Amino acid sequence: MTNVISINPLEAKSLLDQKKALLVDVREDSEFQEERISGSIHLPLSSMKIDDFQALPIVDEQILIIHCRSGMRSAKACAHLQENNFHIQAVNLAGGIVAWQQSGLSVAKG
Repeated sequence: MTNVISINPLEAKSLLDQKKALLVDVREDSEFQEERISGSIHLPLSSMKIDDFQALPIVDEQILIIHCRSGMRSAKACAHLQENNFHIQAVNLAGGIVAWQQSGLSVAKG
């Protein structure tokens, strides 16, 4: 697998607050419906297409922060984008939404 860059939840939150990144959730529909990080864009890994990422509303020098539950699926998504020469920098949210919550950051429920 390609060398994937990971960032921790507090680094991710800072980039999101500064509007330097977009957050992409690659979990399945049922997981996303149960809880999600506010403002995340939902693109399930199981049906992921490069075209979906090319259509994202990326502005200026924004990067993509990709997350799942624990960081495994999102790492695969980042590697897939790198292997397909995707033109935007994508980083993995280390530990996923679980680490996000453990860091004291909030999620939307339901």
